[in-house]
Amino acid sequence: MNIISKIKPDLIKQNWHSRGYSFGVFRDPPGQVWADFVHKTDELVVLAEGEIEIEIEGKSRRPQKGEEVFIPANALHTVRNVGCMGNVWYYGYKSFNEFNFFQSNKMKKNEVKKNDMNCGKQLYLAETHHLEPDLITRSSGK
Repeated sequence: MNIISKIKPDLIKQNWHSRGYSFGVFRDPPGQVWADFVHKTDELVVLAEGEIEIEIEGKSRRPQKGEEVFIPANALHTVRNVGCMGNVWYYGYKSFNEFNFFQSNKMKKNEVKKNDMNCGKQLYLAETHHLEPDLITRSSGK
């Protein structure tokens, strides 16, 4: 487990690029769920703000802010905002040159699932973007 004491996005980005990973930022509303994804490449995730739950091959964990989570290639995984506020998390895919190609050529809008949680405010579905097949695919199972 690699925990980053002070979250500095520029340093994380530089570190990940030196290790062959891309760097991106997600800002998720409460209740957002990225369900049942499988990538053909390794992925890294670091929580910067809020709360997050990451389920990898059926095992769930709630990383601390700054903790780097490794998701191996071809692992079925789900990322959930389990907090009552929005969150911010960084993600990176191995071999980021391929990632940049698919990001610029294969983006599409997709609705994400609403997490059934009660935070004292109305939850909503957010329109988000995800990548399509060659690099990132949704699992048909579950």
